[in-house]
Amino acid sequence: LVVTSMGELEALESVNITVPEVLVNRSVRIRSLAITDIVKEGTLVKKGDYVASLNPADVEEQLKTLYERLDMYEVNLENIKIDSSIVLSEARDGIRQARDQLLDREINLEQSTYESKAVQRQAQINLEVAERSLDQKKRNYIQLQRKHRIMVGRAEDLIQRQKDDIEVLEQLKRDLRIVAPGPGLVVYARGHDGEKIRIGSSVNRWEPLIAMLPDLSTLQSVAYVKEIDISKIRTGLKVRLKIDAFPDEEFTGIIKRVANVGQELEGQFQTGFKVEITVDPGGKTLLPGM
Repeated sequence: LVVTSMGELEALESVNITVPEVLVNRSVRIRSLAITDIVKEGTLVKKGDYVASLNPADVEEQLKTLYERLDMYEVNLENIKIDSSIVLSEARDGIRQARDQLLDREINLEQSTYESKAVQRQAQINLEVAERSLDQKKRNYIQLQRKHRIMVGRAEDLIQRQKDDIEVLEQLKRDLRIVAPGPGLVVYARGHDGEKIRIGSSVNRWEPLIAMLPDLSTLQSVAYVKEIDISKIRTGLKVRLKIDAFPDEEFTGIIKRVANVGQELEGQFQTGFKVEITVDPGGKTLLPGM
């Protein structure tokens, strides 16, 4: 029995090159970023080498908005502080006037010693009213202090949150230049549509993969066998492979895994089952995507 299928080499293990980690931060309200430049697929890189660039337009627009908002919040904080200073100053003046009035009433009470009982009683009442007024103004002053302290604190918190958001975006702007996390061979990732990432493709926090640095020692062949042939396939069977890059060579492999569930083959209107095959490179340099 002979079954023939097309496949592609891919690495079992690889290091992923993804969008900047800071893009996942909830304060970053950017849905996606376009790739403006990327090195040629198959480029050998070392750790820290340039790999790709992401479009900074949306980041710069958000930064501009945040800086403008920060200026507004800082002006608002200054206004709150000025208002607080005026209100509290007036409250302190009120306390001083109430204290002066209390002293005046105390003197009146002392001077009423030789007056009639009614005059003495009235002087005592006036003194008690002045005392209550002073106590009330002191309590009001404490409440005013608490109120304006809260207002200033809220304004300062707004400014700090704005500064934190700006710091996150500034970090994102610096990280839009994507570098290799380690040494290896650059292989483009595939998007949700199955097409390889390229200049103009968009990446985001949900689909962060830009490229990969595969471990070439873990290459395998992935093929999709049609439903009508899958009953002939089982793990452990030997496989003969032809690779386009080496048209005169024949490679060998062994079926490692057969999928239990099929999936529709694009453009063929039939179901295929994923088959993973370990490949003996036979001394040749095999690369992902062949």
